[in-house]
Amino acid sequence: MERIIKKGTPSAKKDIHAAQAVCDFVEKYSSHLLVSTTLVTAVTLAPAFAVPGGYASDGPGRGTTFLVGRTALRVFLAFDVISLSSSVTAASVFARPFLRAIPVN
Repeated sequence: MERIIKKGTPSAKKDIHAAQAVCDFVEKYSSHLLVSTTLVTAVTLAPAFAVPGGYASDGPGRGTTFLVGRTALRVFLAFDVISLSSSVTAASVFARPFLRAIPVN
């Protein structure tokens, strides 16, 4: 922890204390936060398979979404990708204390 913060700064001790408090909080509540981020990940993954507007069931565009080529669908997919990557990142951060606890031979 001390390697991250420059020791020459006047508020180094204050910064180290604040960073340690954050680390303690994450370790204490990581199991609850991991469950929450996993649920958020599942919720953000679902719209990737069930896009708004539905799919065409017959005709030449069979299997494609009705909103293909529209700006609204592109915006939706962009935000869905951002939210999915953010929630996966958060889940991996909160899973880190659990991964450290696995014994290695």
